[in-house]
Amino acid sequence: MTRIAEPFLDGSEVCIFEYVDGRVDIIRESELYTNKYSDAERKEWMKFLEGVIWPLPNRIDLHNAPRLHDIPGLLSRIHRYLQKHVYIRDDRIYNLLAVWVIASYFREEWPYMPLIIIDGVTVAGKSTLQNALAKISYRGFCTNNYSSAGVVRLIKKYDITVCLDESLDNLAGDRGADLANLIKSVTSKETPYVRAVPKTKDDVEVSYPFTSMAISVKGAEMPTDIVNRGIRVQMVTKPPAVELGSLSWAEYDDRGTDITPSSIRTDLYNLRCYCSGPKREDMVDWKLLIMKAMGMITTQDAKTGQWLYGISLDIEDAPRITNRLRDICTTLLPVAMATGVERDVMQVILEAENVHRESTEASMEAQVFKSLVDCIKLNTGEREIGAMDRFGDWSIDADTLKTAAGRVTTRDVADTLNRRLHDDGNADIYEMIHTRTVTYTLKSLGISYLMGRGSGGRQSTIDPNADGFLEIFCQHLAQYDPENLPVFDALVRRVNKKARK
Repeated sequence: MTRIAEPFLDGSEVCIFEYVDGRVDIIRESELYTNKYSDAERKEWMKFLEGVIWPLPNRIDLHNAPRLHDIPGLLSRIHRYLQKHVYIRDDRIYNLLAVWVIASYFREEWPYMPLIIIDGVTVAGKSTLQNALAKISYRGFCTNNYSSAGVVRLIKKYDITVCLDESLDNLAGDRGADLANLIKSVTSKETPYVRAVPKTKDDVEVSYPFTSMAISVKGAEMPTDIVNRGIRVQMVTKPPAVELGSLSWAEYDDRGTDITPSSIRTDLYNLRCYCSGPKREDMVDWKLLIMKAMGMITTQDAKTGQWLYGISLDIEDAPRITNRLRDICTTLLPVAMATGVERDVMQVILEAENVHRESTEASMEAQVFKSLVDCIKLNTGEREIGAMDRFGDWSIDADTLKTAAGRVTTRDVADTLNRRLHDDGNADIYEMIHTRTVTYTLKSLGISYLMGRGSGGRQSTIDPNADGFLEIFCQHLAQYDPENLPVFDALVRRVNKKARK
């Protein structure tokens, strides 16, 4: 039996609509004080109604709920609604956001919900977009004044879609680490959020605050492990010639049209209820779409080696999709397929991933690894600076790599890193990166080293004979320094061949 209880508006009165296997029961707020309900039932329903902090939809109407063939039109309405109130330079992103909004009504179908990271300067319209999303998302709630503990309680109690405005300011504060951990936890059903609660029975609180979340930042660096959990939406200042509608008056300005927040919200609720009932031919089958999407992103053409999604959607040079990028695609692609905008959505996801990869290549981890690669290349015998251009003509194999890496010290890597930063204009003589910092970074990358001894100070050297060194080196080479992949082509082919076996 499927049972969904949602608060709705019926005229000016708040009602509880309880949907049980195709039957809708209406519980009016004015009836709660009659003899129809017991004290326990009255207390339960009143507590439910008091917690409503999101925009309510109108009365449910399953007979006119959107069917499978109506889903593209529903997405088009969301697109037009967002386009009227928010300026985004890339028109495809409206479709991506519409897909995300629809997915918020069915998040129990997926184990992963990607973040929406809204980036831009102060006047770019980030807050307007947050409010626009909150008005039509499932139990949308937008705020710029919050604590991580408060947000967790709201998610646990009311299953809200959370739009956190000015998130960077909170991430930079004393409780920034706690908020960052919360943001990472909400994306996955399997990621727990652990918080210390002193002077309570257990002293700790463990919860799984899985939900849909949008956060906004001001063009600053975000932690990598937050950025790679979602899609970054870049916003720019609206051109003077573009006229936008007032979101505050949207219900009045757009009255008589199909793009008012309440009409969109109501149809999305109706769709949610209709899809929760008995299976029908005109119902959206999310499980079937999920299986189709997974097949598209995990299957290669036997003859060409191209990925099936690239062939189907006419995307040139479609890359392999792995890890969290696969999680993001497996959630958004099925909804995009149901609405007919799968090519737009996949292109935006892949372009956002390319931008993220470029920022990854500029991180401290990348700079340290690139410096290590430079040191290894200089220890292969080609020591003249002018010989660097000739490295593309030959390839460093595994044995040569191990021999060269064994001669590299962590101090060599630190000195090379500081020269790189200085030459790039990112540091001066007073901002030198200490060898200890480089050593810790190498360790975090899984690069082992041997502790040195002697009166001249410890000269720790790279340990190329450590377990998994070659595999880890190739992994980081592809992630942080892809330009040098041809130099180590023989090594990469050997590691890949071993992995296939």
